[in-house]
Amino acid sequence: MIDMNKQVYLDIVKTIIGFLYIKDYEGVLNDDYAENLTSQEIETALTEYGGEVTIPPEDSYNKMSIYKVRDRDEVSIDFNLWIDNVESDLTLTVRIINVNGVPKYTIEGIHVL
Repeated sequence: MIDMNKQVYLDIVKTIIGFLYIKDYEGVLNDDYAENLTSQEIETALTEYGGEVTIPPEDSYNKMSIYKVRDRDEVSIDFNLWIDNVESDLTLTVRIINVNGVPKYTIEGIHVL
């Protein structure tokens, strides 16, 4: 099974949110192993929702939903983005895999759940 811990997941999610906060939609894809979304699709999802992505308070990360993918060395994470300093229903979905001990991520979606 996957040997990464919650701190690794937290660091990855925080990194992604940091890119979204500064609107660096190309940069967030630099380390995305699958690029399921284009930078334009990310920008469109955020623009259509409205408001500005803001950095969430530290305790909000306790609400991060982590799902182990059965029989695979990976997890899927759902985290509600904060828009204009308020938790929204716009959810970031990230998949993290373990490649030779190195965590790799892909953004699977930014959508309302």
